[in-house]
Amino acid sequence: MVNIKLDSRWSLTSDSKQWILNLDEKAQTFHTSLESAIQSYFERRIRGSDARTISGLLEYHKRCIEGLNRVLTLFKIEIASSDNKLFEVSC
Repeated sequence: MVNIKLDSRWSLTSDSKQWILNLDEKAQTFHTSLESAIQSYFERRIRGSDARTISGLLEYHKRCIEGLNRVLTLFKIEIASSDNKLFEVSC
C-alpha cells in the first residue's frame, strides 16, 4: 500500500478502498480519490498557516504548491494554481 511522506508531519497512505491523509501518523481524513486527498492536505496546510496579510498567505500558498510538486513529481502529478481554483491536479 502507498505510504508517502508529504512533509515533516503529514503523510498519505492507502488501503484497497481509500486514500488516507495522516497527521503525525494518525488518520485525519479518508478519500476515494487521490485528487481529493491532495486537496484536503493542501487546504489544511493553507488554513493552518500563520499568515497575517494576503500577500503572506499567497507566498505561503506558493511554497505549499512548490513543496507538493517536489513530492508528487515521481508520480507524474502536478499541482498548479488557476484563477478560479486554489489549485488543479493533473495526472
